[in-house]
Amino acid sequence: MKKDTLATRNHPDLKPADWENLIKEWQNCRLSQRKFCKLKNLSFHSFSYQRAKLILRCNRNITDNTKQFAEIKITKVEDQLAKPAEPFTVVLPNGIRILAPSNLSLRDLVHSLQLGGGDR
Repeated sequence: MKKDTLATRNHPDLKPADWENLIKEWQNCRLSQRKFCKLKNLSFHSFSYQRAKLILRCNRNITDNTKQFAEIKITKVEDQLAKPAEPFTVVLPNGIRILAPSNLSLRDLVHSLQLGGGDR
């Protein structure tokens, strides 16, 4: 038997892909969630529930993708001096990628991240 949730009771014809499309549509408009739901004749609570489910699923996918081992290749110092240093990438849990020069110290990297974070 299919699990009966508020969202499926209020909008049984909407599939997860439909909710995802509606959420993307809402993100691209300048309306509040309540106004968007009223305009689309959607239950605000169902919309919020489906949005929360989508956010959790996306966060889970990002977390699952980051639980992988990466090969680390150690080279001699002489080899590193012979070629220009390549930048490195830091990937945050939310999927944001930061490209940084290889000569950036850990202290400077942390300082830069703290400056960019701020209260939003």
